Amino acid sequence: MNETYTGERSSSAYTVSHRTQPAVAMTVRRLVRTGMGLVLTQLVLAGNSSANTAGDVTLRVDQYVQIKPFEGESSVRARTIQILSDTAEQTDRDPSKVVIRSSIERINPETRTIQVLGRSFRVDESTRAPSDLRTVTDLKPGQWVKVTVQPDDAGVWFVQRIKTDQIDRRTKIEGIVTGVWPASGWPDSISLSGLNVRTPDNTAIFDHEPTASDRLFSKIVNARDPRRSGPWLARDWFWSRGRLGVVQRIENDFSIGDSARDHYREAEPQLKLDFTVKGPAGIYGLLKLRTRNTFVLNNAPLHKKQHETAIQLYEGYVLWRDVFSMPFAIQAGRQDFDEYREWLFDDQLDAIRFHVYPMYPIVAEAAYIHSLDNSPDNKFRTLKDYLIHVHGRIFPDAEVAVYRLWRTDTDLRGREPIWTGLRYRGAHWGLHPWLDAAWIRGWDKGRRFKADALDFGVTAVRPVGGLEFSVTVAHAHGSGNSDNPKSSFVDKEFQQTGYEDNTGSFNGVVSLQYYGEVFDPELSNLDILTVGAGCKLSAHTSTEVVYHRYRQAEYSSGVGRELAATDLTMFDYGGRGIDPNNGRPARTLFAYRDVGWEIDVVTGATGVLGAFDLKWVMGFFAPGDALSPPFWEQFPFKPKKRNVFLNQLSLEWHF
Repeated sequence: MNETYTGERSSSAYTVSHRTQPAVAMTVRRLVRTGMGLVLTQLVLAGNSSANTAGDVTLRVDQYVQIKPFEGESSVRARTIQILSDTAEQTDRDPSKVVIRSSIERINPETRTIQVLGRSFRVDESTRAPSDLRTVTDLKPGQWVKVTVQPDDAGVWFVQRIKTDQIDRRTKIEGIVTGVWPASGWPDSISLSGLNVRTPDNTAIFDHEPTASDRLFSKIVNARDPRRSGPWLARDWFWSRGRLGVVQRIENDFSIGDSARDHYREAEPQLKLDFTVKGPAGIYGLLKLRTRNTFVLNNAPLHKKQHETAIQLYEGYVLWRDVFSMPFAIQAGRQDFDEYREWLFDDQLDAIRFHVYPMYPIVAEAAYIHSLDNSPDNKFRTLKDYLIHVHGRIFPDAEVAVYRLWRTDTDLRGREPIWTGLRYRGAHWGLHPWLDAAWIRGWDKGRRFKADALDFGVTAVRPVGGLEFSVTVAHAHGSGNSDNPKSSFVDKEFQQTGYEDNTGSFNGVVSLQYYGEVFDPELSNLDILTVGAGCKLSAHTSTEVVYHRYRQAEYSSGVGRELAATDLTMFDYGGRGIDPNNGRPARTLFAYRDVGWEIDVVTGATGVLGAFDLKWVMGFFAPGDALSPPFWEQFPFKPKKRNVFLNQLSLEWHF
């Protein structure tokens, strides 16, 4: 489709405010005690403050800009806009030319056109191209290119130059702004020589090249999150965001060996509010509060759920970035430790954390982690952790990380493991591989740890027409004990950190539990085979079907084992599903290798009506022989175990 430029140049300029805020100079303990007071104080101050436009960024005609759009959309919608120069004269560039880096969507040999970003550009004899590119048929759909395009007097776009080698696989547009609309308020769109780009209110706009700390701490530094709508309460030094959601969950037969049917249904509404303030010298403060409650609609006798009705301090920390103008930052308080697969961390932890980034995008972190919650049910209250973590992109399409986590324990048990790990993820030729490897050493009750784990896989992605299909194959292994650790004084059973969530995404728009939505185990004495297929209907909608097969890594009748971190009750005692020795669900694996298999369907949509996220999960787990009740181990036959079903619907509104 040829684009025709019919717009007129506009001299209007529109203002885009950076919503940033002052510091919260408090310790974590004080944040816990006075969090609500801080929120109320800032709300009053914000309500009495007028917008300060002194530091605003202005979009206007003749600026040379770089645009990074949202991927996979029919129209070009800006995610970020960076102003490279204030006037076209400063750049010595032709205002009618636009540079686009993206992938080819379609090729039409008859019209000698390629389609990029939903627009058709004609390739002719005047196009400057590599020597091996003789005709348009030498190009392929899905191939990444960098093209310089220009409209003629009739508005038909031509390719002036095309590059095909060493193209960074991230979409980018550069050009001179020739139009800004509408006449007042936030601009709905801008034009680059007739190439129109939408600018929604969540577009992040910069008047400078983002620094290393701008990128590293973008979640707190930028008021306008490109993934979400604009903040609901904002001033130049203060802004707020919120999320309101509900999860409807139905569980059938989670006690798979119980003599009675075990059906459970609940609804869990929750509200999260974020408050961010900016102070002088790169100091920021963030306070995130959460309240949620569980309404049991259909109870099960063996089901136990935590009920949270009070307002909780979810996060509360102070960040000082670029300390004394050096590539160094200090972060203190309750903060989010997270990484892309959440295999090592996904938790809000009380910590002092140091970030060093002179070689950004390579970042070194050091952290001291110690929970301030001394309640008896907090399993981390006696632990202190020390973390060294180096991570970053060593080249554009690959991220590598190494880490070491030491744990000390004041409890008599003295569980003091040391994790050493390596992580990798990449994007090469339509393939997205990953690898997580970890080794445990250290001590536990006089026994020496000697365990390891490996999780690796690849997702292949291929666009077909307006859809994007993917196939995933993965394998995970967590070591187990082949003998009794009490007699050998060596514990070979791998355990994750306890901070993990095992949540990620293969190629969908919403996250999933990649070890199974129903079984959802910790990677300990398990081999897990995963095969999945997905279809992304648009940049905001996807469906994935995932199969898992579970096997014990080590199995024999002489060594008792426990299955870690799953909500399932594996078998019952006297029809109650409770171990009479400790009153907890019994989860011991026995002499059979087959733990079971599972199939999940995860459908999601994000940005519905601009602010809603929707996720629907259906899961089915079929238990294997390893989950037989212990009483039946002495007989040649075993009773049939019940299959497990999960149906979960989540709806969330971002404001």
